[in-house]
Amino acid sequence: MVRNGDHPDWFQDWRGQIVTIVASGPSAVAADFSGCSRAGRFVAINNSWRLCPRADVLYASDPEWWLRSGVPCEIPGLRVGREGAPGVSSVQIAKRPCGQWVDRIVLEPAGTIGSGGCSGFQALNLAVQFGARDIILVGFDASISSGLHWHGAHLDGLGNPHEGTVEYWRQCLDDAAMDLDRIGCRIINCSQSSALRAYPKMDLAAAFEHLKKSKAQ
Repeated sequence: MVRNGDHPDWFQDWRGQIVTIVASGPSAVAADFSGCSRAGRFVAINNSWRLCPRADVLYASDPEWWLRSGVPCEIPGLRVGREGAPGVSSVQIAKRPCGQWVDRIVLEPAGTIGSGGCSGFQALNLAVQFGARDIILVGFDASISSGLHWHGAHLDGLGNPHEGTVEYWRQCLDDAAMDLDRIGCRIINCSQSSALRAYPKMDLAAAFEHLKKSKAQ
């Protein structure tokens, strides 16, 4: 667990909060945030800040995305990315002694997170380090059967997913379910078309109500 005084000065305390992470899968555009816009905390991933401009955190792993994204300066949330991203708070991706990235949820040291091959996994890991245990996933499709992203392909030379990468993301996220359950995380997947298999699916409003009732018991 993250200990007081043993974390970066930009770290958040989200213990007891419901956290919604909005990724870039095509299903994200179907999410209706109107009934839950003031509930809990929100993390937007990459271009999904356009769907959730008041997000508490904007996370993008790729330093090149930050250089080319054109995120307006008035977007209020904390900006977090991998080391090398200009003007953002930096996380490190955990590596094994052989130099390979770690593809599991990392709890410490604070600010060092697992890779999972994608910003969605990394944002989930960061929310867990912030203390979140009730987490809603939006746009975590882990599939390109309905398109690359809700906003279409990344341009300007930025990477886009293919069948192999999304399957890798799915495996990493599903493999993380056991560790997340072990530390008391409740994860709900709000993409009905998602290829993820390890997390229960609900629509967004039902997921909020379910987690709120669970917390009250």
